[in-house]
Amino acid sequence: MFANSNAVSYLWLPGGSTDSTIAVSPSQPTTYVVYMELSNGCLVYDTTYVNVNPLPLADAGLDQETCLGKSALLNASGGISYWWPNTGSTSASIVLTPFTSDYHVVIVTDGNGCSQIDSAFIEVLPLPIADAGEDEVICKGDSVLLQATGGILYTWFPGGLTGATNYFQPLSFVNYVVVVTDSNGCVNKDSVVVIPIEDPEVSFNVITPICEKEELIFKNNSSISIGTIVKSDWTFGDGGTSSLLDPKHSYAIPGTYPITLIVESDNGCIDSLFTSIYINVKPIIDFTLSNECMNKEVQFEDHSTIAAGVINTWSWNFGDGNQASEQHPLHAYSTEGFYAIQLTAISDSGCINSRAKNNAIQIYPLPIANFSATPFEASIYAPQIQFNDESIGSIIWNWNFADGTGTSNDPNPMYVYADTGKFNVELIVTSVHGCLDTMYKEIYIKPGLSVYIPNAFTPNDDGYNDYFYPSGIGYSGMQLFIYNRWGEQIFATSDKTKGWDGKSKNGNDPCIDGVYIYIVKVIDFENTPHEYNGTVSLYR
Repeated sequence: MFANSNAVSYLWLPGGSTDSTIAVSPSQPTTYVVYMELSNGCLVYDTTYVNVNPLPLADAGLDQETCLGKSALLNASGGISYWWPNTGSTSASIVLTPFTSDYHVVIVTDGNGCSQIDSAFIEVLPLPIADAGEDEVICKGDSVLLQATGGILYTWFPGGLTGATNYFQPLSFVNYVVVVTDSNGCVNKDSVVVIPIEDPEVSFNVITPICEKEELIFKNNSSISIGTIVKSDWTFGDGGTSSLLDPKHSYAIPGTYPITLIVESDNGCIDSLFTSIYINVKPIIDFTLSNECMNKEVQFEDHSTIAAGVINTWSWNFGDGNQASEQHPLHAYSTEGFYAIQLTAISDSGCINSRAKNNAIQIYPLPIANFSATPFEASIYAPQIQFNDESIGSIIWNWNFADGTGTSNDPNPMYVYADTGKFNVELIVTSVHGCLDTMYKEIYIKPGLSVYIPNAFTPNDDGYNDYFYPSGIGYSGMQLFIYNRWGEQIFATSDKTKGWDGKSKNGNDPCIDGVYIYIVKVIDFENTPHEYNGTVSLYR
């Protein structure tokens, strides 16, 4: 309220304020008087009437509870206009989705413009802690028990089953959702994944060859689509078992054995395989051979056998660094001594067996053949040769004197050659073990030179002693020259079969009786020339 501004002082009643302007808040209708002193000293007053209207009966609605995430409806009343400061809404009714419990205020204004405040409390109830449990991996075909917590009512989807626990048997991947309701009617949900996996695919193989008394490796080839295989249980059919992934096992006796393999994954999925295995027999190794001399082939005889199948591979170790793959090989040793022999045989099923014999064979040393001869060269006039044995380790001697007829078994024989020539004499010696050695040496029997020249002849055509010519042995060519007493050549020839017939050089005139000079030239077997000269008497 305002007083006259021209006054110099003021007094308001009731209240006693001396301000020119006052604010009042009467609780009931009231008349207010203001006394004003003017500047001229005059005192005046004025009155004003203030009517007090009643406040509206503001009502924000009932306090209420709601679940977290759910809406709440507030209906205000008591006026003609409404304002909700928290939301700015001017509607009488509002829908709220509070996240926390709180008071919600409404300002209600009536037709007189009077306003009143009211509030409603909304308690936000927490949702239940829904828990469907941990995700599950199960074996295909198995059931799984799912158990939920957090409320008093439970509904499972898919399927619509109720209750906190239920058994499910999915055939494929399923995401199960459980709707949980608590005692306040609040609802929450959780999900759990159930993954059915295939059982392990069981398989194995045995690393070949599969033979008796061999350590076999059982290779586990089992697999699984999800997870890992953590357990293997083997039964080998002969009383043996193993829990190793890839075990080793040997069979003492050949034959057929049932095999069982049970595998389990880390998810507890189990599968098994039942089959059988045939254990092959090994060859039985045996062989024979005989002691032999150096450098002479030894016959190795395989006598190995096998109860089933055939042996198709052999491997010999002769003990001197040499080997062979024939069944019955030949082999010669170059050094004397004892040797260990090993034979390995392989069957058509790949089964291997070996046998070794220490000092299985003795290789005897060879004798050393040698001899000397006295002399190595001799004349046909003295063709007698003394042979002297100089061999080592011999007890038998076999001589061949190389002339087509002469032989001997004496250690130191003497032999007389009947003809000239070069003879490659052979000596074969035999040791106490029957080992042989041979030596060859050459003997030379020289032809010898012998020339016979007559000292007279009678060329009278009586058919006896009609020609003069030299004869003999040990030469290959001959020249004959005849001279008279005056040194005149009257005859010459190079044909050793043609002699001088006692005629002059014209071949027509007979020479007179008398003494004539001859020169004979010959070439021996060594191409050495020899010359003989002398006289010959001619008689008619």
